[in-house]
Amino acid sequence: MKVEEAIYRKSEAPVVAKAPAVEEATDLAESWPERFIRVREVAKGLGVSVSTVYKIMAAQPEFPRPIALSERTVVWSDKEVRDWMEFKKTQPRHLTLHPGRRRKPNTVS
Repeated sequence: MKVEEAIYRKSEAPVVAKAPAVEEATDLAESWPERFIRVREVAKGLGVSVSTVYKIMAAQPEFPRPIALSERTVVWSDKEVRDWMEFKKTQPRHLTLHPGRRRKPNTVS
């Protein structure tokens, strides 16, 4: 065996277990159609920041409530969040959701 072959064989990546087939993943999705998601995933799905998720929750009573898994862990039902998104699509759309801040006029003394 040549030196080059020995170096190549040492640098080969270890064999890793293959990911489950698509059919197996589909079976899992059918057996567990609903899942829990954390606040960052809720925010990402809505396209807003984490703090905005909590603001929406405070301002809109129809927004899904979190589920406490432990003292410091809360999750949302993925299905409930998606249902809320579908509900919001049926609501009238407004160009402005809030009046915004008004600036004080510049006064020169």
